[in-house]
Amino acid sequence: MIAALLLPPLVLPLCAAAARLVVVGDTGAAADGEGSHIRAEELEAWRAAVKAEDPDLIVVPGDLIYGPDALERGPACRWPDPAERALYEQRIGARLRDLGAPVVLVVGNHDVGHARRSPAREACLRAWAQQAGPPFSVARHGQRLPLGAADLVLLDTNRPFDGAGAAEALAAAGADGRWRVAVGHHTLRTVGDKTDEDRHRDWMATLPPEHRPQLWINGHAHVLQLALQGDVAALTSGSGSKVRRGSADDPVPSCGGSAEPCPTPGMDWSLLASRPLHGYAVVDVQEAVLQARLKDVQGQTLSCHERARSGPAWTACR
Repeated sequence: MIAALLLPPLVLPLCAAAARLVVVGDTGAAADGEGSHIRAEELEAWRAAVKAEDPDLIVVPGDLIYGPDALERGPACRWPDPAERALYEQRIGARLRDLGAPVVLVVGNHDVGHARRSPAREACLRAWAQQAGPPFSVARHGQRLPLGAADLVLLDTNRPFDGAGAAEALAAAGADGRWRVAVGHHTLRTVGDKTDEDRHRDWMATLPPEHRPQLWINGHAHVLQLALQGDVAALTSGSGSKVRRGSADDPVPSCGGSAEPCPTPGMDWSLLASRPLHGYAVVDVQEAVLQARLKDVQGQTLSCHERARSGPAWTACR
């Protein structure tokens, strides 16, 4: 494990040659097995699997609590209402505490009242994290977090999106040849879920190529996927508590267990791996290689892809 230094409001891992990041998104649904919700035994399995990864940092890219509507959409935060505190503790604290690493929470649309953008809703989350203390911290938009040989740029992708601030933060990252990794809630490129919500793709195209991240990490879509949009890989880990499998007419593809890319006929982008399963992702950061793996709740590897410093392409792990 990398030693940690507490620098409010984030717990920052000290730089080292290599580091491991675990990404588990959209963790806020009830673990009741209803519909697409994770079952309690699956939740305990992924907790054990994540801890066994021995991560240096855990990032949760948004949607930390779903409902109830009065809490999610209400204009006023009644903090410190005991019922609200209990829900935050159940959905965030009990699920993400004691996993052996600092936990960075990135806000999603369910965490800020959707398009209405409730400051009170977000204030509840930040108040809970401050009272809960380590290992929890809530990211600020544009915050840069050094992790091994990479700079993580933490983004608030909710509306209204501060694209100028995000671009400035990305431009400042990646000095001295460090990997540049962006982390936000919303998708850059997905298929089967949230396919029509890739509004940040056009913004990404406005960035100079040298300022674009090598890896974009998000939740929002309730699948495990890795796609390639131009020279940017988009890693979706949004099935921490609910999963989207699509319909019989339009199923979410399940592919990526071999060295061959998934078939994407008629698309101007490449789908490298896709699994409609509960699980998480692991990103291993090394000076020469950036590696991304999708894993199920038992910690079994579903796919593995990497990008070498010496080449722009993402390929199946050797």
